[in-house]
Amino acid sequence: MLGQSEITHALTGPGRTPERPCIRSDAELSVHRDGLTISFDDTQVTMEGVGAAHLAAAMQLADGRHDIAQIAERSGLRQSAVAQLFVRLVECNAAVDLVDAPLRIIEASAFLALCRQFLPRWKERLFGHSLWVSLSSGSATRSQFLGWLIESYHFIEGANDRMSLAVAECTDPAVTPLFAHHYAEEYDHGDFFMRALESFGLSREVVLASRPLPSTLGVLNYMRLCARRDPLEYAICSGFLESTGTDRARAKEFIARLATNYAVPSSGSVGPLLDHLNLDEEYGHGDLFEAICDRTPPLTVDRASTVLTAGAALVDMLELWSTDIERTYAANGSVPRRSLHVYRTPWTTSAAR
Repeated sequence: MLGQSEITHALTGPGRTPERPCIRSDAELSVHRDGLTISFDDTQVTMEGVGAAHLAAAMQLADGRHDIAQIAERSGLRQSAVAQLFVRLVECNAAVDLVDAPLRIIEASAFLALCRQFLPRWKERLFGHSLWVSLSSGSATRSQFLGWLIESYHFIEGANDRMSLAVAECTDPAVTPLFAHHYAEEYDHGDFFMRALESFGLSREVVLASRPLPSTLGVLNYMRLCARRDPLEYAICSGFLESTGTDRARAKEFIARLATNYAVPSSGSVGPLLDHLNLDEEYGHGDLFEAICDRTPPLTVDRASTVLTAGAALVDMLELWSTDIERTYAANGSVPRRSLHVYRTPWTTSAAR
């Protein structure tokens, strides 16, 4: 599962021959004629002298569910060679042994430190999506900008669907008050986006009559699912959405670019978006995830891995959401979407194929 290898390494580190090796979750594998290269962080590990196809098969099987013997049998390599290979990979922090990982315990502070590593990478990935890049550069159409704004309104307004459930379903009495306080501060923030939409000529009646994209509802429902499964799953999703530190500075710069690219000069059209960001900063929402982790007792590595996987899945869904906005609102006049049955014009659908 995503994040499992990195969490386990914090506890086990290099040592004996791994029984159930797992390649770290953020590693990129590239096969070339002479072997295989594993890249992670600023490190590259190159393996040569064995057939690239056999190495690639061994790497795919190194998921923590197969032991050395199984990897050797299915990849066509000698068992001694596989053992030696993964000893080396564990030593250079490219893999770990998950033989007893589900039973191991990690302090919440160590888990938070790992999240601090992952969250910035995930944000770089999402905001590198073509929708966000084009909005920042001004190359997105006005319809795409308004589509992004109206779908953002539906998502922020959806706090009443997801945050209320996070409070109701929270199984940790130490965390419930934090969720409740956050919800009390966020329940009406959809109005910031409503005011921005009104300043661009969309009346309140038109916005309320519009229908969110299926992908917008998908993100909301996914966060509701996380809230039902584990308060930490919901917390990491919420933590990803909140801006902190340099993220907040970049968010302000992004809003300034929106004003330059799409707003009428001196109209203050995107002012409510900046107001929303400043209010969240005043409330200290960027520190909520850390506050939750501070109240969380030690957790198993298996649970920590599942929570990180939930956060990574949210990023996947937000990328799909961004693509959906980009495609659906590509055509002029596609805002607002008034019916759930009118989903992408034929031109937009064919152009996306």
